[in-house]
Amino acid sequence: MSSPSVAETPALWEEIVRTTLLDHKRRYPQIDSVMPWGEANQASSGNMTPSQFYPFYRAGYRAVNAVNEQLKPAIPIIMGGPGISRPRPEWLNPFFALYAADQDKGKRLDFVCYQSYGLLDAPIQAQSERSRVQSMLGGAGLNPATPVWVTEFGLYGGDTDGGADGRTPEEDLEHDQLVQAAGIAAVSRYYIIGKMNRPFQWVVHHGENLRKDMFVEGLDGVRLPFGHVVVMLGMLKPSLDGERLDMRISSLRGDDRPCPVRDQRGQHPRPLPATSTAHEVKGPGGVGLAKPAAQPRGTASRPPSGAASRNASRTRRRSMGRPSGLLSSGCPSGRRRPSFPDRGDVVAGQHLRPRRRRSSACPAQPRPPSTRSTAPVT
Repeated sequence: MSSPSVAETPALWEEIVRTTLLDHKRRYPQIDSVMPWGEANQASSGNMTPSQFYPFYRAGYRAVNAVNEQLKPAIPIIMGGPGISRPRPEWLNPFFALYAADQDKGKRLDFVCYQSYGLLDAPIQAQSERSRVQSMLGGAGLNPATPVWVTEFGLYGGDTDGGADGRTPEEDLEHDQLVQAAGIAAVSRYYIIGKMNRPFQWVVHHGENLRKDMFVEGLDGVRLPFGHVVVMLGMLKPSLDGERLDMRISSLRGDDRPCPVRDQRGQHPRPLPATSTAHEVKGPGGVGLAKPAAQPRGTASRPPSGAASRNASRTRRRSMGRPSGLLSSGCPSGRRRPSFPDRGDVVAGQHLRPRRRRSSACPAQPRPPSTRSTAPVT
């Protein structure tokens, strides 16, 4: 929710937010969060300072509290802010100070959010955004573990482009649409590495800048390269979105280091084996994936033959402390790393050629001695 005008008083704004949320929450009960202003530091949305904006933020959380109290929904609404353009310290630090000084017992900052653009020349800067915001929270005496959401992000801000470099407008648009797709994949990877709690894509159809569109205009359901990248990222989300689902699995070596997982096809993990025991792994966003117990190693007095031998061999490989089909990041030897997009960034409109890797596997652990009998088959 946002308004391009600040002529309304905070009291009127509180009534607008409350009435809107009551209507929408009744019709769409799955709504769980709200950011009651968008880019207040931009000329198109008020061009406000933190001190000018904060009374409207206070009006927003009061409206959210009133709706939760009136409806008592199964899924309460949470609220965050300030929703500005870029995580600018000169804006966030005063906002956090105002929030810390707010004496209202009902105040809430369930998450910090902002939009992030202008990442064309250095996508890697996205990796440190969350940690920088956490440092500012801590500096204001607030909880540095407050979730951080980037509610929009991209390479091209507003109606900007990357420069024609001698291309015709049609060629430049096609070029920039490919750069947008590659860049969003790179930035998303850096958000994953930086443990951004919730990165949101923007937008299905921009209207003003076709570089940001996910679909071919006028063709129903035909995706542009950016649209295909969003579909790919949707496949990764169940195992790598740490705040919403907190999908983690503990290593089987015994050191209980959490490792994000997905299977070899890039899909979310398979159900745990029926022989496993499980317990909850709690994180900042809820309950994570269960920890499978190590399976017993099979033994045999004599080696089987034919198809039975092949099946027994597969069973032994699955029971050697390495779950079948799982990939992990930074996990112990004997497990494999995730096949993240190859190391390459969009720099000045160019996608760098990724460096060639010899192998994605960690060094293998020594294979334990066989427990099978070496007696000849009679």
